[in-house]
Amino acid sequence: MGWILPSLGAALFTALKDSTSKKSLQSLDIGVVGVGNRLLGVFWLLPLVLWEGAPVLHSGFWSALALGGGINFITTLLYLRALQIAPLSQVMPLLAFTPVFMLVTSPVMVGDRISGWGLLGVILITCGTYALDLSSWRKGWWSLLISPWQNMGSRYMLAIALLWSVSSNYDKLGTQASSPAFWCFSMNLAVGLALIPWVWWRAGLSNQAVTRSEHFSAHKQLWFRSLPALLLIGLLGSLAYVAQTYALQSGPAPYVVALKRCSILFSVVFGGLFFQETQWRTRFAGATVMLAGLAALTLGGS
Repeated sequence: MGWILPSLGAALFTALKDSTSKKSLQSLDIGVVGVGNRLLGVFWLLPLVLWEGAPVLHSGFWSALALGGGINFITTLLYLRALQIAPLSQVMPLLAFTPVFMLVTSPVMVGDRISGWGLLGVILITCGTYALDLSSWRKGWWSLLISPWQNMGSRYMLAIALLWSVSSNYDKLGTQASSPAFWCFSMNLAVGLALIPWVWWRAGLSNQAVTRSEHFSAHKQLWFRSLPALLLIGLLGSLAYVAQTYALQSGPAPYVVALKRCSILFSVVFGGLFFQETQWRTRFAGATVMLAGLAALTLGGS
C-alpha cells in the first residue's frame, strides 16, 4: 500500500504541469515547451541523482531506455499538441484509458496479475468517457458512439493512452534495473536531447524567408521571458515522474498508473478555473465516473 501516496502526488504534480504547459503553449512552440519539460527536468533531478549516487545498472536498462524513450519522444509532442488545441476538461479524462490498455500490456510485458476488479474498472471508465459529452446523448446512439473521436485533440490523447500503456511498463523495467531517480534523469535527458534536433528542424520550416539562426535570435527574448514558466514545468514534471517511479517499485503498474489518473479531476477543475472552459462542470460528472473505474482497478491491486 506504500505506492498510494506517491501515486496521488504524481497526479497533483501532473495536473499542475499540464495547466502551466497549456498556458505556455499560448506563446511558445510545442518543441520548446517539450525541451523545457524534459531538459529542465534534468536540471532539477541532478542533485537527487548526485545525492543517491549512480546505481548499478542491471540487464535490460538500456533496452528499456531506448524503447521507452522512443515512445516518450512521440507522446511528448502529441501530448503538448493536444493541450494546445483542445480544452483541458475535454481531453485529459481520455488518459483514463491508459490503465485499461495496461490490463493487456502489463501481464505480457512485466507479469503483473490483474484481478476481477479490472473488468468493473474498464466498464466504468468507458461509461465515463461517453458521459464527458452529455449533449451527444440527445443526438442519438451514433453521435454518442463517435463523440470521443470527433476532434483531433481527443484522438491524440487516445493514441497517447495506448502508447503509455506500453511505455509505463518500460518505466517499471527501467526502474527495477536502476533506481527511480536515475531512471527519471536518464529518460528526461534522452527525450530532451532527442527533441533538440526536432526543434531545429521545425525552426527551418516555420519561416523559409529567414535562416534558423535568425529565427532563434528573433525568439530569444520570448524564451528568456518564458524561462521561469519552463523551469516550473520541468520541476513539476520531474516531481510527478519521480513519484510515479517510486510507486512503481512496490505497486502493480496498472494500479499505480490508474491512481495517478486522479490528475483527470484536477485538470478538469483547473480548466474551468484558469482557462474559463465553459463545459467543465458537465465534464466533471463524466470524469468522476471514470475515477470510480480507476478506484475499482486500484482496489484490485491493494
